[in-house]
Amino acid sequence: MIRQRWGTFSVIDAQDPARLAPEVLLYDKLVIPVPKTADDTRRWKGEGWHPDLQERHVEDLGDLAVQAQWGNEEQLDWAQHFENLRFDLQGIIDESKNELAYQCTRVVLAQKKYPLPAGIDDIDPIAAFQSESDFRSMFPPGSRADAVQDLTLKLSRKMAIPQMGRDPEGTLKSVILLARELEYQQKRRRVYEKQDHILSSQGPTLEDVQELGQLSEELADYVKLMLTEVAFTQTIAVAALPPGYGAGFPVPAFRTRSVSLSSGPMGPNRRMLALRPPGSAPSKAMYHDQA
Repeated sequence: MIRQRWGTFSVIDAQDPARLAPEVLLYDKLVIPVPKTADDTRRWKGEGWHPDLQERHVEDLGDLAVQAQWGNEEQLDWAQHFENLRFDLQGIIDESKNELAYQCTRVVLAQKKYPLPAGIDDIDPIAAFQSESDFRSMFPPGSRADAVQDLTLKLSRKMAIPQMGRDPEGTLKSVILLARELEYQQKRRRVYEKQDHILSSQGPTLEDVQELGQLSEELADYVKLMLTEVAFTQTIAVAALPPGYGAGFPVPAFRTRSVSLSSGPMGPNRRMLALRPPGSAPSKAMYHDQA
């Protein structure tokens, strides 16, 4: 089975090539909201969302980008989808520059269904966050008292991130070329297959984590070979565990040179990371440390 991992983004995430380049390496495709109408384009300009910059980068991405139309109707659907969350979504809409609004957009797009490209058996849409602070604003930690019911697994691994240098636009284009290479895609797919195995297993082993570490090292080394100027950081995937998991099984915690696996409680928004049916990849969110 060929399963692609698609990252879902907010209206501001495709403006800056330095923010965009690591995401191109992380995901098979980037789901990017774009203005739906001319009125939306004018509104985006007024909000400071720079649709002209976004359009340029989406054009560079070509078929690596999936354009999700985003206008007033989509924002209302978005608010309806999250009306039961503990924060006031209407307030977020009224104050659209609130950072939490951007995090919500990523999560909403990760919930949607997308047509399968030719030759692809499944899509794993993932809310893509650019930092831990972005992630925590949407998914704050829970209390230890709720640990049995609200556990998540956090799996971090080594990643090579390009250094943008004096020509960020040129570096982004080099990253896009690398992301199109079959060898790179195969190495990344092996990493994600092992990662999904660990996150969906009730008994991941140290051997699983060590194998993921080896695959992650190989992928990072390949990026360094192809791009030369890189920094190394950690990318983190967080997946929810079924209620009661911790009561019946010891929660594993492993650490190697390039991978770590741990668990912890999460607050009420955790339900948006509920596991999918058997046979599907576990639903997850991802973020990475700043290099």
